Amino acid sequence: MKKIIFLALTAVFTSAIFTGCEKDDVKNWSNQTTESLNLKNVAMSNGMLEFPSWESYIAAVEAIGEACEERTQNYVDSLIKVLGTDDDEILNDAIQKNEFNPFQPLHDFANSMGFTSMYAVREDLEKEWMEDPNSTVEDNPFMNTELERYQSALHNVNGDVKIAGEIFNPDKCINNSGDCKRKDNGYGEKQFTYKNKNRMVVGKISTRSAYLSASTTLYTIRDNGTKLLWTSGIHVAAGGKKWYTCDAGDVPYNILHLDEKIKDRMALCHTSVIISTNSFLCVIIPYPASLLSSHAATKVNGAYVNLAL
Repeated sequence: MKKIIFLALTAVFTSAIFTGCEKDDVKNWSNQTTESLNLKNVAMSNGMLEFPSWESYIAAVEAIGEACEERTQNYVDSLIKVLGTDDDEILNDAIQKNEFNPFQPLHDFANSMGFTSMYAVREDLEKEWMEDPNSTVEDNPFMNTELERYQSALHNVNGDVKIAGEIFNPDKCINNSGDCKRKDNGYGEKQFTYKNKNRMVVGKISTRSAYLSASTTLYTIRDNGTKLLWTSGIHVAAGGKKWYTCDAGDVPYNILHLDEKIKDRMALCHTSVIISTNSFLCVIIPYPASLLSSHAATKVNGAYVNLAL
C-alpha cells in the first residue's frame, strides 16, 4: 500500500528533477501538481475515505508524508543548483517568492479521491494563525487538533475516516482517566535566534490505541510578529512503551515496547513519524512519561523540544 501511494505521488516529480535547469524552470516546477492517484486499497464511502485495515491506513499516512518531503527536498536541491548556494535565507526567500507549497501532494491526493480533507481546512486556519502577530502555539490549528498534519489529509472535514469497517475519529475516542489512558497528546515550542532572525521549533506527540505519532514544524517569526514556515535542517523521533491492560501493570508480559523511530532531514519545514501498535482496542499508556519524543532545528545548538506522555 505504502509503495503504491508513494510511487503514484512521486511519478511526476521524477520528470521535474533538473539537469542544467533555468530559473524559470524552478518557478514553474514549484507549481507542479501530482498526477491522479490510482489507489487500489482505498475507497470512498459516504464522504470519507475507507481503508481495509489499520496497516493500510498507517502506510498511507507514511507514504503521503514521504511524497511531500521528497518533493520539497528535490525542489530545494534544484534551487541550490540554480542559485549556487545552500544558504538558508536565500533558499527560503526563493521558496516564498515562487510560492512553493511543500504540502501540494496533500491537496492533489484529496482532489484525486474527490473529497475535501481536514487538512484543507486546517491549512487555511494555519495561514490565518501565521498572519496574526498575537497568535500562540496553543492557537495553532495543527497543535490543538488530535490529527497530525499528514494524517489530517486522510480524514474528511468532520475528522472521520473508515478503517476496517469502523469509523475512526480521534476526537471521539474513549479516553480513560487515572493511572492509564487510551489516548493522549502534547505539544511544546522553543524560540531562538538564528542569523539575526527569531525562529521557532514546534513539537507534537500524539497517541491512540492503534499508533504513536510525533511531528516537528519550523517557523520564522518576522519583526511584526507574523510567521512563515521555515525550511531548514529538521529532526523528529519517538518511541517508548505501552501496557496492554491497566490491571496487569508494569510486568513484562503486559508491556508493548515501541522501538524509537527517527527522521533527520536536511531541508524541510515539517516532518513526522508514526508507529503502529497493532491494536485499536486494548493498548493503553502507563503513567507517567512512558512515551517520549524529540524535536529539533538541527542547524542550531539548543533549538530543540523534548516531550513525554
